[in-house]
Amino acid sequence: MRRARFPEVRKAVAIPTALCLFLSTSAFPARGAQVPAPEIAQTGDSVQAQCDRVAGRLPTLDSPTTEAGLVADATEALPTCQEAVRLTPTPHYILQFGQALRFAHRYPEAVQQFRQAAKDGNAAAMCDLGVMYVFGLGVHQSLEDAMKWARKAAEAGNADGMTSYGDMMYERGRGSPQTRADVLAWYIRTAGTGSADQMIALGYMYLNGNNPVPRSRADALVWLSKAANTGSPDAMYDIGAVYANGLGGGPPSAADALAWFRRAADAGSGDGMLGLAAMYANGEGVPRNDVEAAAWLRKSADAGDALGMLDLGGFYQTGRGGLPRSDADALAWYRKSAAAGSADGMSNVGLMYQTGRGVPQDYAEAAIWYQRAADLNSAEAEFNLGILYQNGLGVRQDSAEARALYAKAASSSDPAVAGRARALVLRLNQDDQANDALIGLSLLILLGAGASRAQGNSNQMYCMLTSPEMTDESPGIERGLAGCIP
Repeated sequence: MRRARFPEVRKAVAIPTALCLFLSTSAFPARGAQVPAPEIAQTGDSVQAQCDRVAGRLPTLDSPTTEAGLVADATEALPTCQEAVRLTPTPHYILQFGQALRFAHRYPEAVQQFRQAAKDGNAAAMCDLGVMYVFGLGVHQSLEDAMKWARKAAEAGNADGMTSYGDMMYERGRGSPQTRADVLAWYIRTAGTGSADQMIALGYMYLNGNNPVPRSRADALVWLSKAANTGSPDAMYDIGAVYANGLGGGPPSAADALAWFRRAADAGSGDGMLGLAAMYANGEGVPRNDVEAAAWLRKSADAGDALGMLDLGGFYQTGRGGLPRSDADALAWYRKSAAAGSADGMSNVGLMYQTGRGVPQDYAEAAIWYQRAADLNSAEAEFNLGILYQNGLGVRQDSAEARALYAKAASSSDPAVAGRARALVLRLNQDDQANDALIGLSLLILLGAGASRAQGNSNQMYCMLTSPEMTDESPGIERGLAGCIP
């Protein structure tokens, strides 16, 4: 289970390698196409807020293929975003409507939305049109047209257009020395006169050594500092993350990280607030203070940061930082994190349902939440969903599906999740019958002692799912089982 993300400072900084991001906050007038729509959900929120929430679950992808869960989210977004466009005809909603159409595989209609917004000068729409030309979705496939729209987006200040155009230049030139020089010059020239986002993008290209940009922490900090000097809270946070984690090959510096996180937080960055929370929780650059950490987590969560919501839920679940220990409050924050698009938040909600914490135990509901998170490539959700399929809890019993889910989870970069998944895959491959007995222990725990011990049994399953002893080595499995089962 994803609890509070301490003692680490984490932020996924994604630099697109070929395509553009799909969500925009620009505001230009646009028109929407007609879509036969079911009744809009009555949640108390405005239609615009519903569109923002549902469309916000659509991730950025670098291929036209989507999982079934994403298609379902897109289908859910269509009626609300169509109505949002009717009520508020700005590209913020026209783009979200177009993006929902794209993920629903209604490509010609999506192109219509992107083209309208691009005509009015919206850079994100130009990027999205480039994507459609790359894959030939609703238009003829054309690298030249894709490059044209990516360059237009770059010249309008869009960081993803800058990187996309450079990547396509690199591919077209087959990475020749002259091409490498031309692409690097393009990045430097564009970022030098462009937006803070473009400066940040180039900074991270130097930090990671993305072809054809050489790896250089010093150059990365130069470009991130240029962006920070424009007042960008994101750049301030990113510099803090470089120092906190020792990114780019240089030594970490807690004092520098703390200073930059504070600057970012003062500028309103939820990430900066989350970074300060981590520094206080870890005692890095400041004396350890869980109460102060919890206060900054609350500020981060209130600022709309999905990880802040997730970690605040973890603090409530463990009673950390002076907060009352409360599964109900933890679940409430996990739900908010999930609604903000966090796969970890969705997975945590699933585990709360699976183990009956803060909510009546409900395996079917747990499976729904795990599937949502698995559609966003959460290895932990894949593993836990495999447990449900292996035992037929809330879903049909299906050992083959369980095996496939364990195999996906086993490739995770998270060693704890990958280790548990590899252990189960190994046992399935070695001896299916023996493995069924091992995995079936969770079912026996839940069903063997009667209703009077339901909460205790639930606690045992929770322990088994989260124990750090459950690794890919047999002694670890045995220690994990022994520690969870009296």
